[in-house]
Amino acid sequence: MENQVYRRKGAVTTLQLTTLAILLAIRFALDYLPEIDLGVTKMGFGFVGAALTGAIAGPIPAMILGAAHDILKFALGGAKGVYFPGYTLTAIVGGLIYGLGLHRQTKTPLRIFLTVLAVTLICNLGLNTLWTMMVQKKAIMAILPVRFNKNMASLVVNSVVLYYLFNNEPVKRLIEQIQFPSLLRKK
Repeated sequence: MENQVYRRKGAVTTLQLTTLAILLAIRFALDYLPEIDLGVTKMGFGFVGAALTGAIAGPIPAMILGAAHDILKFALGGAKGVYFPGYTLTAIVGGLIYGLGLHRQTKTPLRIFLTVLAVTLICNLGLNTLWTMMVQKKAIMAILPVRFNKNMASLVVNSVVLYYLFNNEPVKRLIEQIQFPSLLRKK
């Protein structure tokens, strides 16, 4: 009897599942790095894990991993405050944007900047401001100016960090080797 491998089309491989687990672990490890004080704002490195997941796995796995990271972070006690599902939705949308913007795309400065800009405007300034208003019961004009300044400073720094990360030769080779096939585009 010959050895046959039965695999459903579109099924997740062991390598892909392992890669997702490692990306999730990287996201948790980045959460524990200390924030850098930029004067205007403090910058963490959580965006690196989200962008890396989007670039390697694509939008759908990045959305799932974003939700899993947000929920597990709260469940394991790493999140501040009470759980609010709106922030999980923001993590899902962020994964979608990073996946659409960076998966199987040339990582040019403009592409990276536009992807980070979309995350900044839609997720950080849009959705997270809405959730903060709902949770903290503050008026939008009380929190938006501070959030706007912080996010504009972070936009530039995040874009530069991601550009250098994705254009680092060992990182480029690694992404090319383990990048998932596209689930959204036909070949």
